[in-house]
Amino acid sequence: MKKENLFLLVNTLILLLVSSLVLLSYLFIIPTSKIEKSLGQKVKFETVEIKNLPKTITEVSKVLNGKKEIGLLYKAEKDNTYGNIKLDVVLNKEGKIIGIASNIDQQFPGKNHPSEVNNYVNALKGSEIKNPGNSDIAKPTVSITLGTIDELLKDVGIAGGFIEEKSIYEILFGKNFSVANYKFKKTETVLEQKNVFVKGNKVARSFVINSVDDTGRAIKLNVVLNLENEILGYEVIEYGHGQGQYMEASIKFLDEITKLGLNINKVKDHETDITGATGSQAAIRAMFEDLNQFISNNYVSIYEVIFKSKNVGFERMPIIQTDEVLAFNELHIDNNHVGYSYLVSQEAEYFNGRSGHITFNIILDLDNKIIGYEEVEYKHTLALGQTNLYEISLKFLDEIVEQKLSIEEASLYSTDNTGATNTQSAIKLMFKNLNDFVVLNEKDIYEVIYGAEVTLEETALKNEYVSRNQNVLINGEVVGTTSRAAIKAIYLGQNTGVIDFEFMLNNNREIIGYVIYEYNHTEGSFKGKSIEFLDSLVKNKVVVDNILEYNSDITGATNSKNAIVKLLTELANLLGGK
Repeated sequence: MKKENLFLLVNTLILLLVSSLVLLSYLFIIPTSKIEKSLGQKVKFETVEIKNLPKTITEVSKVLNGKKEIGLLYKAEKDNTYGNIKLDVVLNKEGKIIGIASNIDQQFPGKNHPSEVNNYVNALKGSEIKNPGNSDIAKPTVSITLGTIDELLKDVGIAGGFIEEKSIYEILFGKNFSVANYKFKKTETVLEQKNVFVKGNKVARSFVINSVDDTGRAIKLNVVLNLENEILGYEVIEYGHGQGQYMEASIKFLDEITKLGLNINKVKDHETDITGATGSQAAIRAMFEDLNQFISNNYVSIYEVIFKSKNVGFERMPIIQTDEVLAFNELHIDNNHVGYSYLVSQEAEYFNGRSGHITFNIILDLDNKIIGYEEVEYKHTLALGQTNLYEISLKFLDEIVEQKLSIEEASLYSTDNTGATNTQSAIKLMFKNLNDFVVLNEKDIYEVIYGAEVTLEETALKNEYVSRNQNVLINGEVVGTTSRAAIKAIYLGQNTGVIDFEFMLNNNREIIGYVIYEYNHTEGSFKGKSIEFLDSLVKNKVVVDNILEYNSDITGATNSKNAIVKLLTELANLLGGK
């Protein structure tokens, strides 16, 4: 081989070797992609599957240097008014941004805008995802672009578990809340309704409301209202009216009406100093007005649903009260008797020795068939946060109503639907107690107390407290009097409530019975003490004229007992001397 040819061959081999080394370096050593350049090293990626990611997160991958995992790559993407923004963010195990790259497609006037945004994004490297930023570089002046970047970074933090996202319910009610879906016919504005419970008590309702303009831009909110329809809080589900300053102005308006706790019927005409996003603010006002109309139009009482009339009247009936049956009404339409309603409560175990109350207003027809109900209090399975058990319990009640079972049949009813066994047992026990009550009260209450069929003869005696006084007659002979008396009195601090009783006396003016029309004073154990006090008056046949001298061993509920004594004192004064 000639010397020249050998020299050429050696040079060619050297060139091939150098080229191969350069190629290998690019393949295995030198960072080439944007994210690798930000990381400062050549890496490999392995896609991982993570469930329940924010919608903006399109992919998550392990970042490997050899076999060593150095972090996770989160790919995030979102469109806005000006176009599209993509971010690649690598976080280490401590939530530090160790690599970041962007693809900014923003059709915003100004040739330097994309480069300004890229410079800002690149400068976030080294900061914490919980609080990304760099004081050495200015933020982009275009608020829509910046708003999208901030949203993407927040979603990366949520996906990585470094930012905790609390629901509006947890923010408002803590961790002891539960929600249950409410079935209704959707409208263009109102898409969803839930009832909110805290420790079993219904405390609020939430509504998903929606507005879409002619161009398809949507605003969707989840709004939480108290039971008086005042705004407690909200969360933004979708905002398509433009990010940045427009969204900020809308959020300020929503924050203002929330802070004021406005009733939704006042949002439409609410005056504000907040400017900007005029179209969005108008859309929000219209949404709340539609919600107000929806609630107004869809609030139909259980009686109107059952009897197909808005003219259902109530007559509170005197009862021999039990611990389970708290109130009894006769129902009338245009003076025609159409049914009954009973306020019924039952306490029973629901889980591992834990017990709670369920209270319902039960509607019966004239044959004591169950034709409807409404929930008043539910402190059973919801205390466990298990709304499915709550829904099973209501379905059990729905079956009873659909079949128009009598209260006795309901107390024995079995269903094919499984679950909520303890609550279903409590409901059946509630119906058994109601049936026992109805049987007891089928007799005339005066007949029960006076021991024979009676007639009543109203007298002219009345005063500020006693609204009705009647003589009780058996075979034409007066055997006593019955008087209805009520008082509004303080029971705690400056809180006042009404107690409304009927007191039965014999001819010796001894207290031999009572019935409760209304008791809105103390509740719980205090109410129980008041009932004990009344029972002791009957048991000891206390003479109404001696009520001030009566000494009871029953302690507690002092204000309520004093109110009862006041009523009996005024009754004694009205009846005059013996």
